[in-house]
Amino acid sequence: PKFTSGPNVEVPNCPGGGGIAAFVSKFSPSGALLYSTFLSGSNTNTTAYAVAVDTTGRAYVAGATYPGSIVPAGTGGSPQAIPFPTTAGAVLVTPPYSTGNAGYQNVLSAQEDAFISVFDPTLSTLLYSSLFGEPQVSNAGVGFEGASFTVGQAVTVDASGNFYLAGTSEDASLETTAGAYEASASSCGTVTNNVLLNCAFVAKFSPVGNGTPSLIYGTYLGHTVISSYGDLMTGIAADAAGDAYVTGYTNQATFPTTAGAYQTTCDQYGVNGNTNADCGSAFIAKLNPNGTALLASTYFGGYYAGANGISDNVSSMGPIVLDAAGN
Repeated sequence: PKFTSGPNVEVPNCPGGGGIAAFVSKFSPSGALLYSTFLSGSNTNTTAYAVAVDTTGRAYVAGATYPGSIVPAGTGGSPQAIPFPTTAGAVLVTPPYSTGNAGYQNVLSAQEDAFISVFDPTLSTLLYSSLFGEPQVSNAGVGFEGASFTVGQAVTVDASGNFYLAGTSEDASLETTAGAYEASASSCGTVTNNVLLNCAFVAKFSPVGNGTPSLIYGTYLGHTVISSYGDLMTGIAADAAGDAYVTGYTNQATFPTTAGAYQTTCDQYGVNGNTNADCGSAFIAKLNPNGTALLASTYFGGYYAGANGISDNVSSMGPIVLDAAGN
């Protein structure tokens, strides 16, 4: 298809040097292509995984990208480079072009970050765009702690216009908020050199159109104790009250569940004396509007045989939806 970029969208450089670029396209009810745009920077290898739309037609896109860096044309003989586009006041933006130790440029981590980007209904204006991941600025690695990837895997918008980003991270420095359910990475497991095992996360932002959106809450969600897979996010929905409902997959028998939930243990864990923390199950969890409490959380099924000795092979989840009654 033919992709076009609006005059206010800073993405004229895709895919740039053989890199991967995300794209967003809008079709009419009859299938006609109305608008379409790339979303990336120069060789930022940007991948979009999820999209949501609000009642005004604004598009909310989530995914993963390398942040890239700003290199003005003709600077030190280097070709011009454009980072992943972020907007002023966003939670995590690309640092301005500057140099520090030994003339090295100040940049974000070379690891992948999640992103959340909001377009106007015609995909011609980027209303809000933020990275979500490692906030340290590196200059030749001086004073830089370890970092790892963060991926945005799900996005939704509630009736009030608040929007939500959910995903998976191994980074121990995510933008969490005070009082959040799991504000500290250590709640999700052992942290070594600023890196943890795969842990899910949820972030909630205030609406576009009421000034620059702000981070209402950011929280980790999970608890990893074995070094494989961990907690992976696949879907998110929100109700009219602002509660967030998330789904995903875990192979951890220590994922937090709530009393009285449908399935409080992970398939075979605890059966016939089995205390192996390795398991395999989908999960569904609900957070309150401020992200401070886990209202409900349950495993669902399992890859291995459970108490009944039968494996149902439920090993992952797709998106999640709510009906009019909030089910």
